[in-house]
Amino acid sequence: MGDIHGNLIALEEVLNNNIGKVDRIISHGDVVNYGPWSNECVELLEEVNAICLKGNHEHAFINGFYPGKNDLVKLFFTHTFPLFNKLDTIKKYADSYENDFFCVKHTLNEQYYFPDSDLSQVEINKNTIIGHSHYSFIKKTLYNFYLVNTGSVGQNRKNLNEIEYCLYDTDSERIEIKRIYYSAELVINKMEIDKYPTDCIRYYRSKLK
Repeated sequence: MGDIHGNLIALEEVLNNNIGKVDRIISHGDVVNYGPWSNECVELLEEVNAICLKGNHEHAFINGFYPGKNDLVKLFFTHTFPLFNKLDTIKKYADSYENDFFCVKHTLNEQYYFPDSDLSQVEINKNTIIGHSHYSFIKKTLYNFYLVNTGSVGQNRKNLNEIEYCLYDTDSERIEIKRIYYSAELVINKMEIDKYPTDCIRYYRSKLK
């Protein structure tokens, strides 16, 4: 799973549905920023012994600035970064995780891949799981391996009330996108309590369906 983005309620939903049912939990980046619980999400992943990878937002927090050009993302960063106190933990996050069955990264070649992206010429040598774009898909690549985007746990760009992640069965090598529905109004309520900038709250409300 990935792109949790400080959404503790959504992360708890995923864990409540899977603790005791899976052998390993992997967070492939962007635990932090956007949502109001970056510290708590980092702590919870530690508690469940998740394997955690760095995403671009971890790199931004570690470096102390967001290098992108999106003004709204910068606005979120300006609000959430000063409240973050788990830098020592996220600095220890790895860049990738790999075994005989699959590889997990935050991005592939630092690109955004979407459900309509042409992957026919993408070269990978094993099934690879990524995030970054917040849009889920399972598609075959040049050498018949799958590229999987898990979507987003905490900030689904199509419907904020929808949590997406994937399950990988290493025996059958079956990959499945899973979805859970919850009330993202709870997240927005907390953002209002924490006095997020109006544009940030407006953006989250625009993603409610």
